[in-house]
Amino acid sequence: MKTMKLLLNILLICLSTSYSQTKEIKFNIDNNSSIIFSTLRFDPSKHSLEFDKTGNLLLIDSSIFYGCSYGLPYNLLEKAVLVINGKEIILDTKGITNLYLENDSTFRLNEKGFIDSDMLKLKKINDDSYVLRIGFSDGADACVVIYDIRKQCASRILLISDLDYAEYGLEKYFFNE
Repeated sequence: MKTMKLLLNILLICLSTSYSQTKEIKFNIDNNSSIIFSTLRFDPSKHSLEFDKTGNLLLIDSSIFYGCSYGLPYNLLEKAVLVINGKEIILDTKGITNLYLENDSTFRLNEKGFIDSDMLKLKKINDDSYVLRIGFSDGADACVVIYDIRKQCASRILLISDLDYAEYGLEKYFFNE
């Protein structure tokens, strides 16, 4: 009986730990569209990491990543779902780290990263086509992601540092502004 209680307690601890590592939040973009982000706490033991000679992290799972300018990422953007008129569109989130989610203010910030709701921009091109911009940061390494959405399919066409985004004038290119 004691063994059974011990096993049950271990199972409950494992389940509560794994569920507490995922965080989800929904942002309303406008009356007809929203986006749902799910982050997962970064566990370095579950990834292959490559560092340069000075110890800076270069690659996670052999891929370039954005959103972390120093140390290890705090979290990974596990999933992003854009909802337009009730229809869900899955967004590519590979390589996006340190998206910090809170639901109590317009500007979401902690020591590990933030997203500003002003950095969510959805532009309708026609009935089936949109361009979506998302900005994110860990406070020092801000990045911008652009998605091309056509007929409920999303293609990530750009993942770039915000400094390069501004330098190359990409806001005008994508949004005519």
